[in-house]
Amino acid sequence: RGNPFTGRLRVNMGNIYYVQQKYPSAIKMYKMALDQMRKDDRSIAHKIRRNIGNAFFRLGKIRDAVKNYGEAMDADPDFQTGFNLLVCHLALGDVESIKKDFKTLVEIPSDKDALASKEDILIGEANVSRELKHELDTRSKEANHFLLTAARLIAPMLDNKDWASGYDWVC
Repeated sequence: RGNPFTGRLRVNMGNIYYVQQKYPSAIKMYKMALDQMRKDDRSIAHKIRRNIGNAFFRLGKIRDAVKNYGEAMDADPDFQTGFNLLVCHLALGDVESIKKDFKTLVEIPSDKDALASKEDILIGEANVSRELKHELDTRSKEANHFLLTAARLIAPMLDNKDWASGYDWVC
């Protein structure tokens, strides 16, 4: 706990284990990193929880993945984690959770909404503003990709008797 870089070292070790497909070791390192994080490191803790969820998913421990993705979404919702959570519930066949996950995905604020307020601040800084617009466009495309893919995955399975009603629900 004394060294402020210990947590980051554990994350890096977890990443190495993950790439080597040593998922139990990766999970252990990620959990140790979480224990060493400061309370104000929400963004990093969120990413670590998503990594833990990814490792559990790779191990086929879907319920453990759901738990970690859910904790990450509770702390700081994002499209990638929300999509991963939806896929886990899809694998478990939990239709009500799938619907809830899809609604949560739709309700995640778009980064484009932030552009208007940030442009006011960036008047006279054309390069920064262009870079910001490019970043927000990229994020918007990723968000749309996650939403459309989620809709295509879940619509046919929402109603076993009438697949068209699943598509109606998504729209």
